Amino acid sequence: FDALAADFGVAMECFASPLNCRWPRFCSQFPDVDRPFGSVGSFFDESGSGYNFSEGSYEANPPFDEGVVRRMARRMGRLLENAQDAGRRLCFVVIIPHWPDKSEGWTTLRMSRHLRRHVQIPLREHGYFEGAQHNKLKSQYRVASFDTSVFFLMTDAAHDKWPVTDEKIERLKKAFRPKHKDDPSGEEGGAAGAAAAP
Repeated sequence: FDALAADFGVAMECFASPLNCRWPRFCSQFPDVDRPFGSVGSFFDESGSGYNFSEGSYEANPPFDEGVVRRMARRMGRLLENAQDAGRRLCFVVIIPHWPDKSEGWTTLRMSRHLRRHVQIPLREHGYFEGAQHNKLKSQYRVASFDTSVFFLMTDAAHDKWPVTDEKIERLKKAFRPKHKDDPSGEEGGAAGAAAAP
């Protein structure tokens, strides 16, 4: 997450919880319970009381469920279109499994006119931070069991401010590298609900 903050201005997560959030503000599945801990509501809340995604830079590592990914991709498309028309800086860095042949949501992201870069990270070249790390007594990291796709979706104004360069991509890949070897416990985890390491 530090790499995304430094190079792309990311300051909030679209899918998190009080137990695994990186920043003080985040979107969560249970905002009524999580709001005292920093939740600004559900990413899918399009009511007048929902969070205003009109501009800014956000990271999205949703549950690896096709229905959620498809719904997320469609909402991001609408938000980006509105921000583009208004000349605003809006950026989403989306991290999901590499699903080119079995996900409508993945295809929607890949075909978006706002896509600036798609990066495929091989499974053995990155690790994940345990989503249930609050319950782990040993390692907080695990090596990924699948390739990962990272999508950079941006309006023109956002891309002018946070261009996606080869140097930034290399720093991101470095941040993704498995960290279990640096973990004192020396154990590879395997819990569900993991979040991407950077």
